[in-house]
Amino acid sequence: MSKFTDAKNREWVLALDPIIIDDVHKELTISLYTIADDKGVALAELYGNVPVFCNLVYIIVREQAQAAGVDERSFMRGMTGDSLEAMGEAFYQCLAEFAPKKKRELMLLGMKQMSEHQAALMPLAQKRLTTELQRKFGELSASLESTPGDSDLGS
Repeated sequence: MSKFTDAKNREWVLALDPIIIDDVHKELTISLYTIADDKGVALAELYGNVPVFCNLVYIIVREQAQAAGVDERSFMRGMTGDSLEAMGEAFYQCLAEFAPKKKRELMLLGMKQMSEHQAALMPLAQKRLTTELQRKFGELSASLESTPGDSDLGS
């Protein structure tokens, strides 16, 4: 079972079964049976479309949400910032847990390697961003220094 906590501090448990997968397909025309079969392209597109992704996860947790008195709109209002990332990780874990053993092992290995690569790349990305910002601010500063001062405008 995969869990995540939303921005309103509500915990959600994600678990798939054929009925939920059928509901997702009927309501969103997304096949969870094949979504991980194209080297992650469809998953990346899904993660990039936050409203659709939130709708999908709501369908998965709908019975929990209804029991807690949380409608879809209220559920989606709890999906911001870190909770979106946690929801994505829980969804992928849930998807892997539903898969047959060999596919599950590959999915979990891929998830682990992706996390390791992201962790390794973060310091490099931060360094590049810092360098680029310093360069841009240096250009802006030089540009402002070369602009005639207020005293020169009247002459």
